[in-house]
Amino acid sequence: VSLGADTERSRPDTGGERLQLYEREPLEAEVGVAACCRGGKAPSGDVARSFKSAEGILYLIVADGMGSGKEASEDSAAAAALAEKLLRAGIGPETVLRTLNTALLLRSEKRICSLSLDLMSVNLFTGETCVYKYGAAPSYVRSGSVVRAVQGSTPAAGTDDVGPDCSRRRAGVCTR
Repeated sequence: VSLGADTERSRPDTGGERLQLYEREPLEAEVGVAACCRGGKAPSGDVARSFKSAEGILYLIVADGMGSGKEASEDSAAAAALAEKLLRAGIGPETVLRTLNTALLLRSEKRICSLSLDLMSVNLFTGETCVYKYGAAPSYVRSGSVVRAVQGSTPAAGTDDVGPDCSRRRAGVCTR
């Protein structure tokens, strides 16, 4: 059977009675993250997660809890995990980040809780790339041999009731 599109290996459903074909994304992306603790220092508050949705959207989430140690690490991990769950549920990135910001603002009533957040989405069918930022240092995105800095101006999530910065661009990534 030819559908006029490059397809991934077919997957039978659990009953084995139906065959589903999935169109393979024409674009691919490689995610690399490196982190380490300084010798003898408390754990870092940095957390990174990435996943690809069933719709062919690659998501990269980077959270950095303010300060260091266990609380900063736990805040980052919880925020990144919640962001991933909401994205997997089909909620859009900007709504996800605004929801996290509101949750952090509410939590800050009990104790100061803020973090920088980066969320990047790459549509592997169209190449559309969006980078959303809350209070984070510049992000660097490489496409082929070109490296581009993405900066934001909003404060850290959990400090003010504003939306995230958003930078959109069509990626020039390598095709399969």
